[in-house]
Amino acid sequence: MCGSAFVTKLTDSGGADERKLVDALKEGLVSLWREESEQHVRPDGAYYPSSIGSCLRKQFYMYTVEAKPDPEKLAVFATGKGIHVAVAEALRKSGIVTVDAEEYPVELKISDEVRLTGRVDVLLVELDGTKVVVEVKSTSRMPESPHETHILQLQTYLHSMSLPRGFLLYWDKRTGETRAYRVDRDEGSLQKIGERAILLHEHLKSGRPPFKEAVVENRYWECDFCEYYDICAPFVLGGIAKGSTISIFDVDGVMVDDRERIESALSSMGLPRDLNPGDLRGPAKDRFVSVSFEPKRLAMDRPLAACIQMALADRKAGAFVVLVSERPSSLRERTESELRRFDVPFDVLLMLPSDYGKPYFWKTDTLRRLHDVYTVKRFVDGSSYARSEAAKLGIAADSPPSPPA
Repeated sequence: MCGSAFVTKLTDSGGADERKLVDALKEGLVSLWREESEQHVRPDGAYYPSSIGSCLRKQFYMYTVEAKPDPEKLAVFATGKGIHVAVAEALRKSGIVTVDAEEYPVELKISDEVRLTGRVDVLLVELDGTKVVVEVKSTSRMPESPHETHILQLQTYLHSMSLPRGFLLYWDKRTGETRAYRVDRDEGSLQKIGERAILLHEHLKSGRPPFKEAVVENRYWECDFCEYYDICAPFVLGGIAKGSTISIFDVDGVMVDDRERIESALSSMGLPRDLNPGDLRGPAKDRFVSVSFEPKRLAMDRPLAACIQMALADRKAGAFVVLVSERPSSLRERTESELRRFDVPFDVLLMLPSDYGKPYFWKTDTLRRLHDVYTVKRFVDGSSYARSEAAKLGIAADSPPSPPA
């Protein structure tokens, strides 16, 4: 307790020496970054294997916008670099495998104008004498399967070195957990790598940014942490200019009375008709979604006039109407058809991506992203949690009027 009080006192007193130490560390990280950048000037047509699988628009900005190093991000990068060194040293000391090389330079020619150049983290010689590549990835959350961008990076190395297989080795920085995934060289990946590299090259030659790939493919997390977020403006919706006024409505329970459909679906599954579907998890949740959105059950829905009139009034006042629904994006065609049948006004319909990491938070994540770009006039949703999160952002949040009995 005495020690804690002492540290607090130092912090509260201004801590000039403490700030000087932290400032020195940050300045040193920036200096190291500058030195490394000067040593690795990339000629035209040479691109990074580590980035080729990430958003093409982000890559475009990487090569066209002058980087402004962030000391915090450089610290994260330095942590990852330290893990790479630790992995190589541990493997070398294991006595089980032989480390043939570290930071091994590779180049994959795509065309006369385009090539990928980079460095392999660790090149191993297995017990049977077969060489394999180990690409080390530090992470703050262990993936259940390897990320596509990492697979394409490793595939670049395998094809450039004509090796049959390699491994992605993930190291969780928080827990120390490690996990390896084997990746076999395949021609399909080579074709994809080539197509992406050439497309990037053509956009760079023309000076036109590519489409917002991460948004189109629902990789929103990539946008949230992108250093080019402000330049790209990823969450500006098509047809709605940045800074416009929007009204946000849910679909089920707001524009559409779905009570009969839900009760019918639960009953067909042998579940109580008054069960909250939000309590379902795993296979039961998947089955409920499949059953409840069958065409015969969608026909049970009825329009909710109160919120439809509210949206019409907001539109008349100059606001755009954005619908944010937790229905899976695979149901877009059925949903849009139903909305047209009920004459629901909307300018954009946003739906839950099938592979969103945390579906429970998708709606509030989306609300936050839209709030960063637009003036949100109102948010109407049946979830008290979603409304409370909207209120924290300063958004007027309303529950939908009770539907008729």
